[in-house]
Amino acid sequence: MTLAVAEKNCHVWDRPLNGCVVTGQVWLSCPSLSARSDHSKLLEDLATVSSLPIPDNMEFPAGPPEEARWDDSRRLKEHRSASFSNSSQHKFLKSVRGIFRMRSSASCSAIDCTPSGFFAFTRIPAQVRHSVTAHDGEVNTVKFSPNSKIVATGGSDRKVKLWEIVGGTLQIQKTLEGSNDGVTSIEFDPSGLHLLAGSYDNSARLWNLKDCELKHTLSGHGAKVTAAKFKFHLQEAVTGSHDRTLKIWDLNKPACVKSLQAPSRCSDLVCSNYLVISGHFDKKIRLWDTRLGMQTDAMALLDRVTSLDISLDRSQLLSCSRDDTLTVTDLRMNRLRQQLRAEGFKCGADWTKAIFSPDGNYAAAGSYDGSLYLWEVLTGSLVTSLSSQHRSSINGVSWSLSGEYVVSVDRTKTANLWTDY
Repeated sequence: MTLAVAEKNCHVWDRPLNGCVVTGQVWLSCPSLSARSDHSKLLEDLATVSSLPIPDNMEFPAGPPEEARWDDSRRLKEHRSASFSNSSQHKFLKSVRGIFRMRSSASCSAIDCTPSGFFAFTRIPAQVRHSVTAHDGEVNTVKFSPNSKIVATGGSDRKVKLWEIVGGTLQIQKTLEGSNDGVTSIEFDPSGLHLLAGSYDNSARLWNLKDCELKHTLSGHGAKVTAAKFKFHLQEAVTGSHDRTLKIWDLNKPACVKSLQAPSRCSDLVCSNYLVISGHFDKKIRLWDTRLGMQTDAMALLDRVTSLDISLDRSQLLSCSRDDTLTVTDLRMNRLRQQLRAEGFKCGADWTKAIFSPDGNYAAAGSYDGSLYLWEVLTGSLVTSLSSQHRSSINGVSWSLSGEYVVSVDRTKTANLWTDY
């Protein structure tokens, strides 16, 4: 593989970073036969290692410094698009170029939620395969596990439920309890061994999925926690709240080790090890360097931000806002890539979530009328609009890493499993 490398002492955050960074231009050459042989041998070795059990007392891995990690094997081809006309937006995008790194593959173990491999290809959902009453109240959030076999849902009934996909149906497996109010956000760690959930009770909770026991309660916010995410490769998590703060948590203690003050209520966030991007009610997306403990940039949208998602290769940011627009930002080329709209699509709530497909080629979001909309990221064109058994606004959508399934959840207790057949 041949890469274009430049700017040995580039400037990010108006200060130099040591070492080289890879620019947005990437060229791929055909692998030699020996390279293919090496790759096959590597896959065999990984399969052998992943079958070994992991000790019960293993803690979160610390991992190497962020600048040392760069896996170019799963890069997407870049597509040029029109530049931002606003200089502050351009500065914001320049700040994030090259700072996000791909998640490293986690080791496998015998439990159901651990990763089982890379996704094959993305399938476009065509119909509801199975519909279930998931909670005793509004279903706020949904997330697939790393192995695409387990789906977690969180509802206003204070519960997190784990569902297994069996024969194209959703079968309840476990219920995680401990929250004192409705669940707002769900996230699996990359190993599939832990689940983190935010709640209306101003806290976030960490469960161990080997025994489904509550491990930690992260308390300290003054209002509901709208987002709770793992900081990959570090023993930390980030939470965002309506109290206008983002908090960094040490998961080994557990304790809040840093609090970042924002000018507006946080609706969602995405993060790597040291960088956090948050969406807010004041129509702005903010960039934070957690090492400096400060905001470094901001970008304005036309209405309040309801959700953020980042592609698996960390090259694209997807935002959803109350002006019924999904915005795709190319983080490497410093450009707005697409704005996704469709006749009939309306963002139904301040917490409506939009997501990328596993390969980053599509975006999906649910509408106020219970329809599921899908767009092609490259062209911005609407691929399909699917009406379903949803009778109310769709709050959240999750796409399995296998590319095979989509699950959507709504305000009237329902979860729908979508397939292409």
